[in-house]
Amino acid sequence: MRTDPERPDPPSNVTEGDTVIEDGKVAVTIHWLPPVNSDLPLSRYKASDKYGKTLNSTGGRTSR
Repeated sequence: MRTDPERPDPPSNVTEGDTVIEDGKVAVTIHWLPPVNSDLPLSRYKASDKYGKTLNSTGGRTSR
């Protein structure tokens, strides 16, 4: 019997890296570790601000 994959747990060890302000735009690097157990491999999470607006992402690389 086939089952759908479970939703992954949230990332762990989330920390803020470099912050750059240029031409009125702010770029923040966010570091995170994927959950130990996940039904599928993860390469990125979708981030949103406190108002629910999705933030732009420019890639993602994970390591544990």
